[in-house]
Amino acid sequence: MLMHMGIPYDDERAYAICGAITSIMCGETYSTSAEMASILGAFPDYERNSEHMLRVMRNHRRAAYDSSVDEYEGLTVQPMGINSKKCPKDLLDAARGSWDRAVRGGEEHGYRNAQTTVIAPTGTIGLVMGADTTGVEPQFSLVQFKTLAGGGSLRIVNKGVPSALRRLGYSDSECKTIEEYIVGTGRLSGCSTLPVDRMKEAGFNAEDLVAIESKMGDVFDLRSAFAPSLLGKDLCTGALGMSEEQYEDAFFDTLGFLGFTSEEIEAAQGHIFGNLTIEGAPGLK
Repeated sequence: MLMHMGIPYDDERAYAICGAITSIMCGETYSTSAEMASILGAFPDYERNSEHMLRVMRNHRRAAYDSSVDEYEGLTVQPMGINSKKCPKDLLDAARGSWDRAVRGGEEHGYRNAQTTVIAPTGTIGLVMGADTTGVEPQFSLVQFKTLAGGGSLRIVNKGVPSALRRLGYSDSECKTIEEYIVGTGRLSGCSTLPVDRMKEAGFNAEDLVAIESKMGDVFDLRSAFAPSLLGKDLCTGALGMSEEQYEDAFFDTLGFLGFTSEEIEAAQGHIFGNLTIEGAPGLK
């Protein structure tokens, strides 16, 4: 959500928004728990623990109101309240309202539940539910790799990237350029450091280049795309001039052998397979 909004995780707005959302989650559940207790009764041993339970609830409420440290009861670690200057008003009002009801209801009826909320990793269900991540952590990568049923794979920019860029004011064309920088084009065509005329001078014909480009979805880097085993023995030992030993070498650097520099290969790698990061993208403000 924060990424879709274009808000960095290490930002005061992020702390306030996440704090308010989790405050609402917890406050609403305890408010409901107090309502349940009014009909079904409080949890076993509530009376024996009511003093401390209500103290915890009041401290939660103080955090929602970002009270001063000396107002908290019985704490040795200073809590982080919700920064009202950084939090959207509707979220802040909802958080405070939920804790007003939770404390008021608990003081009158107690609580049906001793514990209500916990934030846990959701790796087993998060992706099935359509979530971008498996918990509260940031996305581990800006790119997703999806294996296709018919073979090959797709590199897809995570959904949060384009929405965040548009939220930050980038145009559609700027977004497309940045996305291609991240994920690559998947094509040889348009690559300035591997131009068609130079590739043909090196020994490739038009059919060879079409065949190579058609296999870009099956590999993850340029060296693999030009591996001798994929190019075929006839092409490698014939038009490209490799020796038998070079052709048999699984790690042979075909493009380097053909005279392309490491800088040219690195640039081509980024153009075709992407840089997997947004840092250094053209037009990034």
